Amino acid sequence: MGRLRQRRGAAARRSRLSAGRRSAHGYRLANRRLVHNVIYDELCVGIVDDGSREQYRRIMGELVDQGAEGILLGCTEIDLLVGSQDARVPVFDTTHLHVQKAIELAFA
Repeated sequence: MGRLRQRRGAAARRSRLSAGRRSAHGYRLANRRLVHNVIYDELCVGIVDDGSREQYRRIMGELVDQGAEGILLGCTEIDLLVGSQDARVPVFDTTHLHVQKAIELAFA
């Protein structure tokens, strides 16, 4: 897989390396704000809104149109809103990946 795009919260996006990669791939400021606001103003307080789900699907579609070959749900709350059924490319859910690894380590 050559290009993987990440959906994650603002705190995780603040690194210099990440900022440079976002600029290089044309990730829009409006999308970053929307992703952040949905995570912290909705999902973290138990709100799962169909309108926000549609916006996330739109953003994921735009990323695929720009060449992304996968989507990484890099914030544990995002899987409350979207999943593999919402994208045309593989979706990697960090919540699921972390749980799988914890179980693997616990029973190793």
